[in-house]
Amino acid sequence: MAEKGESIQTPGQRGARPARSRSYRRVGPTAIIALAALVGLAAWLVIESRKDSSPKSSSGNTEPVALSLSGLRKFAGTSSQPIYWVGPRRGRLYEISRNSRGTYLRYLPTGVKAGDPRALLTIGTYPYQNAYAVAKTGRKGPDTVAQDIGGGGIATYNKKHPTNVYVAYPGSAYQVEVYHPDPAVAHRLATSGTVQPVLKTAQSLARGPVAVSPAELRSLATSLGHPIYWAGPRPKTTYELWQTARGYTYIRYLPSGVAVGDKGSYMIVGSYPMKNAFKVTRDSSAKGKSTITRRIPDGGIAAYTKKHGTNVYVAYPGVDVQIEVYDPSARLTPRLVASGQIVPVR
Repeated sequence: MAEKGESIQTPGQRGARPARSRSYRRVGPTAIIALAALVGLAAWLVIESRKDSSPKSSSGNTEPVALSLSGLRKFAGTSSQPIYWVGPRRGRLYEISRNSRGTYLRYLPTGVKAGDPRALLTIGTYPYQNAYAVAKTGRKGPDTVAQDIGGGGIATYNKKHPTNVYVAYPGSAYQVEVYHPDPAVAHRLATSGTVQPVLKTAQSLARGPVAVSPAELRSLATSLGHPIYWAGPRPKTTYELWQTARGYTYIRYLPSGVAVGDKGSYMIVGSYPMKNAFKVTRDSSAKGKSTITRRIPDGGIAAYTKKHGTNVYVAYPGVDVQIEVYDPSARLTPRLVASGQIVPVR
């Protein structure tokens, strides 16, 4: 469980404060990032500072080393930050180097050794707070080309240097650079959805709020390795996704016409990876004098406090995920859970 005494609070939301129950502990998403007045200038400086230096020459503070696929994954597992790539390539070695700006992963053709001076496909990963917000603000620059991409991300490049395309995602503290000597290849890779961490960790997956489709939710559920829950598809609804560095996933149901990040109170389903979630939920509810516990379909358990019926906690035997369902109506939330409508995304 997370911090004691807090539960779901939507991004930027102040109107809906979920239950502060002693039986459950949770940290919801924080408020939406506030942009500084000079953020557009920052975006321009980021692009300009890199446009004359392709990653091909950035060996930097560490000597480049060639790794096999298994070696790369092992290295990524020991790294203090995510390392991005565009997926594996058969028969390739992967060159890793670092400098003060970030980490570079270069794809080495057969027979090419680490440190070879040729211009090759390279993916740079740069720690950069508010990378997405900066890119969105700077997309209107006179020489900047920007494109929205899958997962709510954005890809940008400077017209004078189209071989270098920069990618950022909402909520992520990293900017990713895709370099290829052929601009068409660089653009295709950056916008195809293949830009992702070598190892998907909670830190690298943190993002949001972002609008997603049911298909994107299904893809996410598959990649996480554990179920995420929702209340099923609904017509004329935007599904707002928020993922935290702690591995929590929130899906908020926004009515037609409501923008992502809106401060209003709407239904949310949170999924929290937790060992023995069923036992934890059952035992916690048994300790609370004001807690109401109900058995629900498929052998699950639902629990909430009398004062905070807007938040119902759910768990199922054998599933290491605790679910929190929030709705502004204290009458609707328990009924929604009892009806069996809270199900895994599939």
